[in-house]
Amino acid sequence: MHSYFIKTMGLFWVLAEMVILIFIRQGIAFVEGKKEKFLGLIILSSFIFILLFLTSFWGESFFSGYLDFSRKINLYFYRYALWNLFCTLWVVLEGSIMFYSLHAYIILKKLMNPDRIPSKPSGTMNPWTRYGVPLLVVSAAAFYFFYEYRIFSIMDRFGLEKNNLKNIYLFYIKICGMFWFLIEGTVAVIGLKTYHLLKKSSP
Repeated sequence: MHSYFIKTMGLFWVLAEMVILIFIRQGIAFVEGKKEKFLGLIILSSFIFILLFLTSFWGESFFSGYLDFSRKINLYFYRYALWNLFCTLWVVLEGSIMFYSLHAYIILKKLMNPDRIPSKPSGTMNPWTRYGVPLLVVSAAAFYFFYEYRIFSIMDRFGLEKNNLKNIYLFYIKICGMFWFLIEGTVAVIGLKTYHLLKKSSP
């Protein structure tokens, strides 16, 4: 029961961040005068969420055909890898929200600049967001799979005790936590700057 509750909370967090990301994209499109519905993003997010949901609650039954879960160390490896996947997704989603929040702030700043109001808002994405989001996604995915592959190789070749495996995975979570705090701090700064911009421009 305790494990199901934690997985449910983890999935809820992923879902909430996906919804926020979609709304930010739609908000940017609205300000730029576009009528995009981002159906592709919604379908991709739904697919990832459903896949994560199935992996969380039925993954052990599925992967038991590939990993010998009668060996407890393999079961621990799978469960820790699942939580590392959650942490990686949280960082990717939060990072994407950060980059698009930055783009939204840049657009608002241009629109509310009395000395330079463009007659037609530019739909060009700023370089930080244009390159930052795909680079974040690719880097996070590559690091996750490389980390899991190396752990599995070491475990298969030398064998690991449960405490050794736990410490290795806690190190990964600490890395994700460091990036998460950095991203959250940046989003907070962007939010404050946006608030002061709107307050300054309000009558």
